[in-house]
Amino acid sequence: MAANDTILQKTLSRKVHLVFQVLEQFALGLLAEVKLQQMNTKLSPQQLQLLQEIVNIRCPELISSVETDTHKLSLQDRRTILNAIRNEFASSGLGGDYEPTKRGLQIEELQEILNRPNFKHQKPR
Repeated sequence: MAANDTILQKTLSRKVHLVFQVLEQFALGLLAEVKLQQMNTKLSPQQLQLLQEIVNIRCPELISSVETDTHKLSLQDRRTILNAIRNEFASSGLGGDYEPTKRGLQIEELQEILNRPNFKHQKPR
């Protein structure tokens, strides 16, 4: 009987160890994902200046929310700012030939950076 108990204890010990390994890998994966998201939403000084300019003109109530780490924006504030960026692109980002100007390309890049965290909030189709 003692031999069976020892085998059972070793089996359980291995299974518990495997469960903890899986949980550890899952937690590390989540941490890496958060860090990647933060890294990918970091704005350059020029991008931050453009963002502040657009927000100041189109949604000044959110100017205090604009930081270099845009991942801290609430989902609603992010959507409002993205709408402001799209409106700015439509009014000042296209040339006479309807191709993006240099400013338009900068606005598009800013929109892409700010939109990255929104992909986390979309439901799979």
